[in-house]
Amino acid sequence: MVAPLIILSIMLYVIGLLAKAYADTPLGIHVEFNTRNGPFFGLIFFVSGYMLSRRQPKETWFARGLVLLLAGYILLFSELLFLHHHFGTSMRQDFLIGTYGIGVGSSLMALSNVSFLRSRTLGSIGPLVLGIYAVHSVFVDLLGPSVDKSTGSPLLDLGYVLAVFTLSLGVVYAMSRTRLTRTIVA
Repeated sequence: MVAPLIILSIMLYVIGLLAKAYADTPLGIHVEFNTRNGPFFGLIFFVSGYMLSRRQPKETWFARGLVLLLAGYILLFSELLFLHHHFGTSMRQDFLIGTYGIGVGSSLMALSNVSFLRSRTLGSIGPLVLGIYAVHSVFVDLLGPSVDKSTGSPLLDLGYVLAVFTLSLGVVYAMSRTRLTRTIVA
């Protein structure tokens, strides 16, 4: 029963890419909604996470994840340069083909549980991750317009990411301490 879900997730990811980052290419499609939101990009990561959860993590996952992460970044930057140079596509893209390698590579590295990655602080955030993910879009929408109007400073972009994460973590942490909302976020 997993195979159809894998196929569906790949198809949705491809459609999402063709309607977003690759929209200006000859293969691109134009739709009236943002494919970033919804199953187009999220389902493949959910399915991949499910597939990883069925395996026993090994320390060798760290090296494999690092290779996949680096390959993902190389592919992502190659895609960006190609799309920008040949089709005038903006360098600001949410998802590309390389994004998948970055996400799965990062997951493999984290799941490897190598000794130098063990941290009580990071471990304490683990149960809140789903809540952080659910809440972060509120802060993306609130803070995003002011960042989009900026000069495009990489430092401001990094600050934006840190602000969204910090605010999301703060809200979810507060919600996890309240009996009424604890079950929603933790």
